[in-house]
Amino acid sequence: MSSPRARFFTASLLGSLVSAAGLLGCGGVDPTTTADMSMVATADMVALPSAVCTDPRADFSGLAVTKMSKAGAYSVKLAQQDPTSPVIGVNTWTLELADATGQPVDSAMITIKPWMPDHNHGTQVVASATPMTVSGEYQVKPLYLFMAGLWQITFTVQAGTAAADTVVFSICLADS
Repeated sequence: MSSPRARFFTASLLGSLVSAAGLLGCGGVDPTTTADMSMVATADMVALPSAVCTDPRADFSGLAVTKMSKAGAYSVKLAQQDPTSPVIGVNTWTLELADATGQPVDSAMITIKPWMPDHNHGTQVVASATPMTVSGEYQVKPLYLFMAGLWQITFTVQAGTAAADTVVFSICLADS
């Protein structure tokens, strides 16, 4: 049987190795930083084949998902994806935004925050939501999901004089 000192040393070494591996694997971004670390999507950000994993926290794996915002002010539908299933790499989503009565919402300001809660980081590529020609539709791009795991995509919606409200879509990407 090993001594308490040997067990402590082994546990400390193992903990240090796990921490170092986590830092190397993620290349994380400190969400509290004030530095502008945004990137522009480039042609080398190629989508890699992936599969949707089965994390129970993920609330969708495909199209036609509609969610109500946290305060109930908006209904947000994921109407279209390009590619047709979320991938590791660049994704483009089309959202249909409606108010609580079901009327399309135009001229909304929408911010997007992709976040990996298990790794405590987001992505450095800033996605934007652009109004489309159809009332209430917005194109979200580039939605850059650079690694496998659970992603929470938070949309913060501000329209007119109403208070901002949020909706979160959670997806899980598996390695190919």
